[in-house]
Amino acid sequence: MAGVGVCEGQVQRYQAPATHRIEKTINRPILNGKKVLIHGSNRHQEYPRLGDATPKWLHLLDMRDFRQNLNHNFMRTAHYPQDPAIYDFCDRNGIIVIEEAPNIKRQKFSDEVQEQQLREMIRRDRNHPSIFFWSMGNETDDAVDSKFAVEEDSTRIIHGREIYNDFGGKYMTHTSKNLALESLLRCTIRGWCNADMRNLEPSSVQQAGHETWQHDRNAREIIKRNEGRTPDDRANINTWLYEDHGADREYANSPLKHVNPKGFVDCWRTPKYFYYLWQAVYADKPMVFVHPHFWRSQYLGQKKEIVVNSNCDEVELKVNGRSAGTLQPRFEQANVLRFKDIPIVQGVLTVEGRKSGRTVTVVMAGPRGDSGSGLAGVSEAERCPQIGVAGRGLHPQSVGESQSHPQRRRDGGRRSTKDDGDDPLRGCRGPADPRARHEVPGSTRRQRVVA
Repeated sequence: MAGVGVCEGQVQRYQAPATHRIEKTINRPILNGKKVLIHGSNRHQEYPRLGDATPKWLHLLDMRDFRQNLNHNFMRTAHYPQDPAIYDFCDRNGIIVIEEAPNIKRQKFSDEVQEQQLREMIRRDRNHPSIFFWSMGNETDDAVDSKFAVEEDSTRIIHGREIYNDFGGKYMTHTSKNLALESLLRCTIRGWCNADMRNLEPSSVQQAGHETWQHDRNAREIIKRNEGRTPDDRANINTWLYEDHGADREYANSPLKHVNPKGFVDCWRTPKYFYYLWQAVYADKPMVFVHPHFWRSQYLGQKKEIVVNSNCDEVELKVNGRSAGTLQPRFEQANVLRFKDIPIVQGVLTVEGRKSGRTVTVVMAGPRGDSGSGLAGVSEAERCPQIGVAGRGLHPQSVGESQSHPQRRRDGGRRSTKDDGDDPLRGCRGPADPRARHEVPGSTRRQRVVA
């Protein structure tokens, strides 16, 4: 894909070596002669209190999470063109993009405005090799005519999702029948960990439920889609959606009105359980996460099932340093591990994941009892971990790994890393990223991640 640009009066020519096509028989992208297994999501462009006026440094934090932590390689910019920085990032980091014209739902649009918006979108972004598709609309009976897209750019695939009257023009050859773009959709409230907190497990995906409900239903769906497959031939899955976002809707059971709560993370980018399920299936780096909701004082003296997500070769769970069992994650079970009949006692729950000679450890303090904090006998290093997860307060970088980007502190400063000089966030300033905080004051559910 060639391009010509003008910078300070000089013509600059460049060559982007990406070529792409879709092999219809298997509906897999072919990139430079190789099949691509699609694992991605949609993303809205907004942030609390900022709306669409989100600064680039926040966009890039989202995209780093999207690519480095969730290992997404596919994205639809729903449901409109987004900041050019997004497409620059996707070009550099190998994310295939569907860019969508803003034609959505059952409402009429001016033909002239539709044409103008489509042409402007394509003229602005057609030199980005990460864009494989132009989308003519979503869930609408008034999609823009694809002839305008072909007039501007005949090299891309023309897509339309759920075009109710099947009209997007004769050049719209790719639809959701070829690739479902809004899979594993669930309304989920972060912090409603299980049925003991909110006994809500609705049959409708448009009604809010708890995190374990979302996690388990999505695990079953991932397992179903990959029946008979191997990790090297996983089913295409593109989810809805990266983050909770504002919406002109009110969802049943949801405590927040006019928020669409279907994200991997909430609107502040704090992850839900599903985030870790996805990491266990798709992350490249070793990770382990233990669901914390049963390790609390209200369950003292009981035995509970402790659920762990991990992509390691084997995972050992320990209670106060004593092994409670070792399990091996299995692709056929979406790498979900269930440790049965674990006694809930005062002290520390530890999970160790081992992969290729390396160990990733999560240490979770608590629950507190009447006699104290539950940390008796725990070393000072474990009481005050340097790297930790409070509930799920840490934006879970590749868990147990050194970071490839500066860790933002609570004061908004940065810690330098070896690649800091090449970092697109270098020089950016803003409030501390909520995904990077280390502990919640007074929390009894701290998780410490140790490489």
